[in-house]
Amino acid sequence: YIYQGAGAFDVTQTVINEYGCTATAQGQVGVNGTLFYAPNSFTPNNDGVNDIWKPTATGLAAYKCKVYNRWGEVVFETTDPQMGWPGNVKGSDYYAPDGIYLYDVYLEDQLRIPFTYSGQIQVVR
Repeated sequence: YIYQGAGAFDVTQTVINEYGCTATAQGQVGVNGTLFYAPNSFTPNNDGVNDIWKPTATGLAAYKCKVYNRWGEVVFETTDPQMGWPGNVKGSDYYAPDGIYLYDVYLEDQLRIPFTYSGQIQVVR
């Protein structure tokens, strides 16, 4: 069975053996509807193509994203899943140079189950 959304669902399972004996079990199943994707590069050069790095996630109850430079300094952070990183440093007019940046995304699904995703971002200007 494929659930159409996240949530807690009551289920019943019945099995029958080769002698016709049956056994039934009941319980609740939690279905996580969270999907996550983060691009591994972007080109913040104001040409209208891939100018903002923004992970996408569905089925969220909580979200926190941080981007770090090579020295471990936070250059971007947000708790708004609709807000992407335009390649600047802490919201300033100073733009981060080409290179590899690291990200951590913490989120909770609708059942408040936590997930953490980490990876690299290549900034290409």
